[in-house]
Amino acid sequence: MNVVIATLASVFSGNTNVYLFLLIILSTSCIWAFGFAVNDVFDAEFDKKKDNTRNPISRGHIKKSDAFKVSIALAVVGIFSSFLLSFMSAFFFMLLFALFFLYSAEPFRLKEKYPFDIVFHSLFMLITFLAGYAAFRGIDTFSLLVSSLNLIPGAIGEILQEIRDHNADKLSGFSTSVMRIGVSKSIEAIKFLFVLEMFFSVYVAYAYFQRYFIILLSFVPFAKFLFFDNTKKGRYFDDAMRAANKCVAIFITILIILVLLNM
Repeated sequence: MNVVIATLASVFSGNTNVYLFLLIILSTSCIWAFGFAVNDVFDAEFDKKKDNTRNPISRGHIKKSDAFKVSIALAVVGIFSSFLLSFMSAFFFMLLFALFFLYSAEPFRLKEKYPFDIVFHSLFMLITFLAGYAAFRGIDTFSLLVSSLNLIPGAIGEILQEIRDHNADKLSGFSTSVMRIGVSKSIEAIKFLFVLEMFFSVYVAYAYFQRYFIILLSFVPFAKFLFFDNTKKGRYFDDAMRAANKCVAIFITILIILVLLNM
């Protein structure tokens, strides 16, 4: 999805250069892969406390030192390729790299500290959009508004992860946002943020994308999950991810159809 965001940003900027598209995809893929890899490296001991961890280091599939080397290699490739785009684009990709590092790596580990956990995670997709957009043109009001649509989904994603890891976070003594306000209030916060995102999306769609207004229907599966499904707390994250994946699939499908119809 992050590659889709950067690619859409490039399209919105007016870029038609295939070379730039490929570099944007390469830079985005490598920097985001670095973010996931370095997170697994520094989460390895913590993830061992989870019942069903997906961390390959915690599961013994790869050595921590080897995973760290891979993460550094990904960062080097991503940053180098970003400098072949534009100075502004490289700046945003380097900023994204720095945020990923501060979010996961010791001694910072801002993912464990309220309110930095929410703030940093909400910025990841926003900066990804700006990096893709800046590859072809400078930052303007349009790019700032559209990229801001990613703030709330980023915050919701962090809250959902913290709900999933609530028990392990409690054992580790972390001070995350969900640990501060509790799971029940966190679920209510997600509902509030979702409604806020809907209003903001309607405004941006009306201002810039009236021909694509129907794409807002992609929110329906997540709205159904939040307000109509009877989901237990223990299954909340998994059910939310299923609903979110349906939203992404509908979004991409509608977008492709609309693009083809408007060609």
